[in-house]
Amino acid sequence: MTKQVDIEVKPQDEIEKYKSQADEYLTNWKRERADFVNYKKEQEKKDLDSWLYQNSLIATIDAVRDLRTAIHNFSNQSNMEEFMGIEKLQRAIERAWEYIGIRKIQVDGKEFDPKVHEALIHEEGGEKLVEIAPGYCIGEKVIRPARVKIIK
Repeated sequence: MTKQVDIEVKPQDEIEKYKSQADEYLTNWKRERADFVNYKKEQEKKDLDSWLYQNSLIATIDAVRDLRTAIHNFSNQSNMEEFMGIEKLQRAIERAWEYIGIRKIQVDGKEFDPKVHEALIHEEGGEKLVEIAPGYCIGEKVIRPARVKIIK
C-alpha cells in the first residue's frame, strides 16, 4: 500500500504560478505579433519591389518600341551613323532582356489566346493573327500582351 502525502498549496504560490504563466503567454504573444508585423512589412516590400520591377520593364518595352520607330524613320534617311547607334542601343536592351529572362510572345502560327494576346482589330479574310505591337513575358507571367489583328 502506498502512502498519500498531502501537500498544502498556499494561495499565494498558486497566484504566482498563474502570473508566471500569464507573463509567458504575453511574451509569446508579443513575439508572434512582432513576427507578424515583420512578415507584413517584408510582403509589402516584396510587392513594391515587384511593382517597381514590372513597371521598369514596361518602361523599357516602351523605349524599345520608340527605338524601333526611330530606326524605321532613320532607315529612310541618309544619316547612317545615327541609325547604327540607335540600332545598337535597341539590340543591347534586347540582350539585357534575354539575360533576365524576358521573352517575346510569339504570334505567328498561333491561335488567339486572351491570356497573352490583346485583340485590337478584327477583319475578315483568313484564319491568322497579325502582330501590331509585340508582347513580352517572364516565364509564364505576361508583362505586356501582344497586340494583334485577328483575321477570320
